[in-house]
Amino acid sequence: MDDKLTLWLTHMKSSFIDESYYIDQTDEEINNCFTGALDFGTAGIRGEIGIGPNRLNEFTVRRIAHSVARYLNDSNLHKTAVIMYDTRLFSEEFSNTIATVLSSYQIHTFIFDAYHTTPELSYAVRYLNASIGFMITASHNPKEYNGIKVYNRTGGQILDEQAHSIKSIYDQLNEDELFNQSIEANESFIDILTDEVSSSYDHEVVSQYHSMADFNVKTVFTSLHGTALPRVKSILSTLNYDHLFVLEDQSSADGTFPNATSLNPEDPNAFKDAIKYAQQLNAHLVIATDPDSDRLGVVVYHNGTYRHLTGNQLGVILLKHIIDNTSHLEQRTVIKSIVTSDLAKVICKAHDVEIKDVLTGFKYIGECIEEISKDEQQNFIFGYEESHGYLTSSLVRDKDAIQVIPMLIELADTLNQEDKTLIDYLENINNHYCHSSEKLYSLTLQRFEGAEKIQKLMNYYRHQPIEQIAGLEIISKEDFMLQQQFDPNGHELGTLKLPPANVIKFHLRNGWIVIRPSGTEPKVKLYISILEQCDDRLLSSIYEEIFGIIE
Repeated sequence: MDDKLTLWLTHMKSSFIDESYYIDQTDEEINNCFTGALDFGTAGIRGEIGIGPNRLNEFTVRRIAHSVARYLNDSNLHKTAVIMYDTRLFSEEFSNTIATVLSSYQIHTFIFDAYHTTPELSYAVRYLNASIGFMITASHNPKEYNGIKVYNRTGGQILDEQAHSIKSIYDQLNEDELFNQSIEANESFIDILTDEVSSSYDHEVVSQYHSMADFNVKTVFTSLHGTALPRVKSILSTLNYDHLFVLEDQSSADGTFPNATSLNPEDPNAFKDAIKYAQQLNAHLVIATDPDSDRLGVVVYHNGTYRHLTGNQLGVILLKHIIDNTSHLEQRTVIKSIVTSDLAKVICKAHDVEIKDVLTGFKYIGECIEEISKDEQQNFIFGYEESHGYLTSSLVRDKDAIQVIPMLIELADTLNQEDKTLIDYLENINNHYCHSSEKLYSLTLQRFEGAEKIQKLMNYYRHQPIEQIAGLEIISKEDFMLQQQFDPNGHELGTLKLPPANVIKFHLRNGWIVIRPSGTEPKVKLYISILEQCDDRLLSSIYEEIFGIIE
């Protein structure tokens, strides 16, 4: 360990990573930095900034760049890449590191002179006809983290087969190649772009809406120190919307996120300061985007209080609004994840709209959009996940908070003219179609024994016949790892069409329960969705029974 640490310290001294990220660490912290390596997952990589192969730094970023470059060279794809970065610490430096490596392989690489949003990266890949895209971001993770998401030529995150090919190269690279200081940027293969892509993206978003000059609804917006503000201001200004109030304390593009207690718009705590500002203004809406602007959350003023919408609630609001405004289209298609509420299916069925379920992860929604686009008769109108990821057009192939914002303001203003709110709109949906109850539980366990416990949990529910959970009758079980559907006694009912995934879904008479472990950490999520109003005690009893196997 001492020799390896000395080697890394020698090279880190010449890096742009500040010494404060790795000097004066405890033995336990150092061991963790050198235990294994950051795993290249199904869409890229994410980790804490620091020293060693198990942290994100200049050299682990080089490893990713070399892997993708060699993958491109071995493929039939044309050698063009796009790199964008968010406001996180060292994001710009990581972008330049990747560009240096790619250009040394004579891969034509587009980089940018400022931070951008994830939706813009997806758009840029398509706009520039690139084969691969890199987004430097750790989404809504804490400030100590950064990461790299890799995109394919469609503008969607790389799919499993492509990810596995890159991972096989990534796993074989040795540290000597990472520390090779002789690699220099081949400037003839690097283009630095300014506003062209963003301006085109803004124009296409604006073209979907009418002027908002007469709107009276007030919106407070916070970017949580992230990337969204330039795009939001540009688009809403072009639409002549005059009632956007920016929370200035959280508007600076600062990777230390100094004034944000939470970076996740799923979390009501992320809205505390914005709500205080909204109260001063008597604002109707509060909107927050996460640092890379792919997710957003909404708080609505209703009957004297500000209410935070869940991802499922906001999803069905957008779904109903989009369905009502696309009735002129034939063969409309909606796409959602398997852990997103089936209230969407009830609504779609009532309006003769096709709805498709895909695995969790927006790349599968992007893949499905790509397939739909090949059929001129089908029209994609909406894709979403319960985790506050939405896509309201096929302009990009990843979730896009920016596109959603003018739509929400438009709907809120229409309702405001009738003295109604988005909460009234949601209640009308529930009363007209059905009520629903959703709950997400997340259980995090100790690092080493946690993995064993999660395996025990999944093995139990994978192989044990289950007839009921918390008194609720089980109709069938879907095991996405085995790609089979079973009855409560374990008899096979049919084959699942989705790709393999370590997920088990129990179907109830009016809902479902999903168990889904993380693939990278000792964490397991429990999703519950029931199409009726449920007592919280019932939801808690489901949690207690499911996790009672290992707790």
